[in-house]
Amino acid sequence: MPRYEWRERFIDDRVCAVVAESYEEAEVKREAGFWASERTVDFHSTGETSEMFRIDETGED
Repeated sequence: MPRYEWRERFIDDRVCAVVAESYEEAEVKREAGFWASERTVDFHSTGETSEMFRIDETGED
């Protein structure tokens, strides 16, 4: 069966955390990228970035 592909851009919302003794230290770690964790809580499309086009048949159903 033929496949049809396109590109689509997504944006996600994440909950991120750092471990720090103070708010100031937390800001520094956040800016430096020293994150203790991050998890995606939501994502959504911001729109198509290419037209849909047919791919040659793959032999798969």
